[in-house]
Amino acid sequence: MRAKLLGIVLTTPIAISSFASIETLSFTPDNINADISLGTLSGKTKERVYLAEEGGQKVSQLDWKFNNAAIIKGAINWDLML
Repeated sequence: MRAKLLGIVLTTPIAISSFASIETLSFTPDNINADISLGTLSGKTKERVYLAEEGGQKVSQLDWKFNNAAIIKGAINWDLML
């Protein structure tokens, strides 16, 4: 996993620099778009904490329940490749 991530990180500047040398990047309204989304989220989860020093004994437990939590998602995108 680390080797793949390292490969991606090391090759990204090469790909971007080769693209930048071919064309100049233009920052025009045609290249930019924005999105917004609204929604709700419901669910439940449990979190447990065990200590190895205590022989694996459970020392804490949190139970979460959430209903109709408001979700707002926004994005601004700049299209580099036309």
